[in-house]
Amino acid sequence: MLGKRFKTWRRTRRRNRALILASAKEPPRPADVMAAARRFPEAPRILILKLDYIGDLVLALPPIAELRRTWPQASITLLCGPWNVGLANAAKLFDRIVPYAFFPEDPSQVWDGHAFNYESFAAVDLGGPFDLALDLRYYGETRPLLAMVDAQFRVGYAAPKLTVPLDIELPTAETFSKKAAPHEPLHDQVRMTLLVAAALSVFGPPRSSPLRHAVDEVAPDHGAVPPRSILIAPGAGNSAKMWPIENFAALCGKLATTSDCDFVLIGHSRDTDSINVLTAALPPGRARVLVAGPLEELPSLLSRAALCIGNDSAPTHMSAQLGVPTICIFGGTNDFRIWQPVGPKVRLVRTPIGCSPCYLHRREDCPIGLKCLASITAGEVAEVALDMLAAGRS
Repeated sequence: MLGKRFKTWRRTRRRNRALILASAKEPPRPADVMAAARRFPEAPRILILKLDYIGDLVLALPPIAELRRTWPQASITLLCGPWNVGLANAAKLFDRIVPYAFFPEDPSQVWDGHAFNYESFAAVDLGGPFDLALDLRYYGETRPLLAMVDAQFRVGYAAPKLTVPLDIELPTAETFSKKAAPHEPLHDQVRMTLLVAAALSVFGPPRSSPLRHAVDEVAPDHGAVPPRSILIAPGAGNSAKMWPIENFAALCGKLATTSDCDFVLIGHSRDTDSINVLTAALPPGRARVLVAGPLEELPSLLSRAALCIGNDSAPTHMSAQLGVPTICIFGGTNDFRIWQPVGPKVRLVRTPIGCSPCYLHRREDCPIGLKCLASITAGEVAEVALDMLAAGRS
């Protein structure tokens, strides 16, 4: 008897897994979700999965309300248990509510997840496609359903053996080793708030950076940055993050002949030799040099540039936050998905390489001569720069 039940369970699981794979209308995963998210619509189509019980939905309503406040024109569909439809309607947060009994209505009944029939979910008319699908359940039983949803981006807590990866995945407390120190539990509403906040941080509309205060309150000599200037920052605190200075010089030469912009060269006092190389590569009168000025004046200087070009360093992060068109030449020392500059007008130039991230701190420690950076040509960066300058004029 037991052997027969096991065989039935195994066949059901295999069938369900195959159905998930066949039903997932999955576009190619973008290598850079942050970059793809900059094209997120102002009035997105959002699907929220909240398939558990009455109290669970009650706790989810405040985090969901934050989604509605952020995107008042969004079309928000809720997928919930049939027993929660009336309550969901009363909340006035949803444009469409789709009932679906994933769990039994009676919470005291045992739910056999292995025998769940995914074919019934595949037949549900969700009204997609969606720009964003979020599963707000903390535990992973419902997470495989995201693979069957026609959505550009998927968000949820980590769950084992997902057939389609999540675009934003927050770890659960159970992810940590049992041998580690015990963790204080987070309230379920706080957990959902964190998940929604993560989604809004990536896909929500740009927010003004606190660095704007430095732009407004600190007034350096603005004549140092002429209008329509290209600001070049060749330095970085870590030499393994620095694009070769000869490449920067070649870039300056190309841009000087293909654009009418002036150039502002900035850096720390340790970057003086590099800046001298760039000055020599530019026509007389086209470059201004600013070395080791007060740090609090840097946001105001950056804000006047038509374009900022630099390594993975403070100036590129600042200019990106300020909304200045920014090109970041990103090496392989760190994971670009974690450390790239964040802003509405950022372009990342990088070479994918198998040894990244290597976390090296010195150029001389790389056994392959920083191939991740050396292989990026001045022509590649110049093409991106001219494209961004043209977009800024339109």
